Amino acid sequence: MRVVPEPPLGEARPATSWSCNFFDATGESFTVEGRFPEAPVGWDPYTELETVVTGQAPTNLLGAKRVRLAKSAPEVREYLMYEVTPESVRYDFNFQFVRDARSLATVTRYTPPSGDKLGQIVAFATGHCLSKFHAVGEKEAGS
Repeated sequence: MRVVPEPPLGEARPATSWSCNFFDATGESFTVEGRFPEAPVGWDPYTELETVVTGQAPTNLLGAKRVRLAKSAPEVREYLMYEVTPESVRYDFNFQFVRDARSLATVTRYTPPSGDKLGQIVAFATGHCLSKFHAVGEKEAGS
């Protein structure tokens, strides 16, 4: 088997605005929202896009973030976003948006090894999201 990298995008991938309500493993809730930007024609699918996350959440989950396109179709858009804390704890967000429907998102947390302990991966939070699928070239309101 030969693995061939994906070529640059042959067509633009439109932006997606979103808002998610999460519950973590302790039952606490938090909300995050943002807009994943449009990826232009020729974009390398392995290059991350910049976004800003706002909401009522732990501060390390808010602010400037990097996001990667995972899948884009007329009815489904998937994105991967992550955060690494100064302590090297990593939070991975997996968004699966469905047009005109409440969608699912999950967050896993990886804590690196310490002393004689192995690194640990846990299901940190699950959430439901609302999203808006923008058209190619559609600007944000007010811009």
